[in-house]
Order: sequence, then structure tokens, then C-alpha cells
Amino acid sequence: MSSVDIQLEREVLSQSLRDTSFLSQSSRILQRYHFVDPLHRWIWTQLKDVWDSTREVLSGSVWRARLAKDFLADPVKLNGHQQRLLELVRMSIVSPHAALGEIARLAKLAELRNGGLAAYERATSGDVVEAEKALQRMSEATRQMHGDEEEEDWLADPAKPPSCAGSIERIPLPIPTLNKHIGGGVFAGHMGLILATTNIGKSAALVSFTYHALVHSTAVVLHLATEETKHELFSRYDARLSGFDRSRILSNDLEAHERSQLLARRASRASDWKGRLNVLSIGSDVDVGKVEAHVEAVRLKSPGRLLLLAMDTGDDLRPAKPTGSSWQDQGEVYKRLKNLTQEPRLAPLVVWVTTQAGREWEGKVPPARAVSKSYDKARKADLMVALSAGDSEASGMLGKGNTAIDATIVKSRLGHVKWFRVSLEANMGTSVFTEHASGGGSFTTDEEEEYA
Repeated sequence: MSSVDIQLEREVLSQSLRDTSFLSQSSRILQRYHFVDPLHRWIWTQLKDVWDSTREVLSGSVWRARLAKDFLADPVKLNGHQQRLLELVRMSIVSPHAALGEIARLAKLAELRNGGLAAYERATSGDVVEAEKALQRMSEATRQMHGDEEEEDWLADPAKPPSCAGSIERIPLPIPTLNKHIGGGVFAGHMGLILATTNIGKSAALVSFTYHALVHSTAVVLHLATEETKHELFSRYDARLSGFDRSRILSNDLEAHERSQLLARRASRASDWKGRLNVLSIGSDVDVGKVEAHVEAVRLKSPGRLLLLAMDTGDDLRPAKPTGSSWQDQGEVYKRLKNLTQEPRLAPLVVWVTTQAGREWEGKVPPARAVSKSYDKARKADLMVALSAGDSEASGMLGKGNTAIDATIVKSRLGHVKWFRVSLEANMGTSVFTEHASGGGSFTTDEEEEYA
């Protein structure tokens, strides 16, 4: 048993006992078997079980009662465990935020340790094939550990020039002019909102964004929907991939040769997209903790990879303990979505969320304050792109089945431009959004405001 393992366990447990935000993050990653020390394993089991079911932490009196129940038969062990638990509560952690990065490291250490034990057991039993697989898992865990140490060294080295930050991968948008004004795309640590009234095309635009990310970046995409089934959501990607209208795909209205074309398009992307496109329907009125759990699951499957979370829609999420105020509840939801992006040591993350604008903004360009239920979501966002109906006079120049849409940057922390509008030609059936020849540009409005 390594002293490094034990110290990591102590730091994670100590912070989890005192910081519910930290506990919320760690409970989605760590399991009982990740802890070596038996008492640490027992403490984590109590913490995680209660947190997962009630989103609460145990009080001192409850801890004493649980210790007495499980260890009453051995007074010496009971007293020792009580003392060690008290030490964890009082333990001083130099950098709590840095400790958050140790969660993934602790999990990887456990995988490395468990892989070694599994390899030994398989080898001694004569199962050479399984022993080799266990050794491969050990090798992968070792590689990941080494990668973490290299990242830590880079972060700690003041001699590294600031230009290194320029190598951070960005996720570009499918709208070149908008990309130009936000520095080439959205990079890890940022959250963007797609804001529009009903039936303007928020969901189609989100698919356009994620599809572009799959084609033009190495990001892993996690697309979660609250109002569509998994089949309906996949049909959007099939439509974008093939160019066939989504309604025809859903109604199984493709000719034999068209179906063959669709399958061929899927096959052409299969090797590149394998493991990179994760699509789930999570239902409406769902705890935002479920979203966090899905994010961490993908992060663990793709360690170190840039992840794009596409959430359609954030308005259907709620906190674990609703307050009865939609304003406060939505503020808490978007705070937690934003917090997901602030864990680069676990895996870098970009978030795009669709959100509804109030009915009073129909036919207008909705500003940042137009978000429904809570202005806090606008405050948490780094970038807001508002969609609105475009110039009706341009409809004669559009392709068949296309719609004129305006995309307006109404808030941006990624550049100095705000209230910049681009005219688009959008096909809702295939989720294709392209810039229209009529162009766009900056403009002023009485609705301008800043949500910092």
C-alpha cells in the first residue's frame, strides 16, 4: 500500500467532508473500490450513499451513530476510527481547488493497482489471455498517469511562454463570420447559449454546431436531449450527414438507393466518429446531476480529450432540491453547467445550451435579458448567439425549403464584438446553416446590455 495513495485518499475525503461542491464532483467519479484503506472505503461509502440519495452530508452525531453501529463490537477500533475521522475533518489542505484535480488521479491510481492484482491472479491461474488484457489496462493507466504529471509540470513552470496557450484547441462554429469575431471558435472552460423564441431553429442550430465540431475538430460530443427521443435525435445527424430531410428519415420514406446512400455516408464517418458521438435522451424535468453524471462518464471513457456538451434544452433541468422559484432553480442549474467547464484536469469541456426567449420577443432580436425564467443563465454564459427570423425580402433568393435566419452575438467574452448580426440561410430539415450572400454586420440597439 503506497503512502502516496493513502495521502491522496485523505485529501479527497477531507475536502469531501467539508465542501459539498467538491463532494458533488467527486461522487460522480469515485467508487468504493477506488480506496485502499478500509476505513477510507467505509467513509466514502457512507458519504456517497447519502449524497446520491439526498444531496446532503452527514452531521457529526450521525457519523458517531454509524460508527457505533458498525464497530461497536471492537471498542479499540471504534475509538481509533472516531479519531481518524475527526482528523480528516480538521485536516488542512493547502489548495482545495488543486485537490479537485486529484480526483481523477486517485481513480487512475486505483485502476493501476487493480490492474496489477488482476494480472497476477490471472497469470497464477493460467489464464494468459486475461492476464495480458489486465497488463494492457495497467499500461494505459500508467500512460494516463504520466500524461497528468506532464500537464502538472507545464502548469507549474513559470518559464513557459504565454504563447503556449495559443495551442488550446478551439471548437469552431459553422458560421465563418461569427468565428472570426470570437477568435476562431469556443475553447475549453466556456459556455455558450443559443437563444431564440419557439420554432426558430434552436435544436437544428445545435446539431449544426455539433456536426461541425465532429468534422472540424477532434472533440468528443455528448448530445443530451430533454424533448426528443434518442431515435429522433439520431435522425437529425442522419439528415445532416445525408442531406435527406429529417421528416423523410423519421417516416421511413427513403427510396432504396437513398437508404444505401445514407448507410454509405454513415460508414464513411464510422472510423472517425467511433466513440466521439454520444447521443442520449434524458427526459424533461430532470435533475442537473444526471447531466453531470453523463459528462463524467464520457470524461472517464475519453480521458484528456476535449469534450463538447450539447444540452437541448437547459430550461428542462432542475436542481436536486427545487426551491419553488424557477428563477433560483434555473440560476442554480446554469451555475452547475458552467462549473462543469471549470475542471480542466478531469478533461477540458465546452458547453452549448439551447434556451427559450419569451414570447414578447417574437419577430425581434432577443437580447441577453430575454432568456426565460432566470437572467442568471445569461450571466453565467460566455457567449450568447440569438436566432431570429431573417429578412423576408430575401426569401426569394433562398434555396428550396430554406429559411432566412439572423444569428446575432448578443453577449461575448471571447472577443470585443457584441451586437454583430449575420444573415443565414437555414434548412431545418437537414440542420444546414450557411451564411447568406446578403451578409450582416454590427448594429446598435436600445436593448444593448452587459451581463458580466
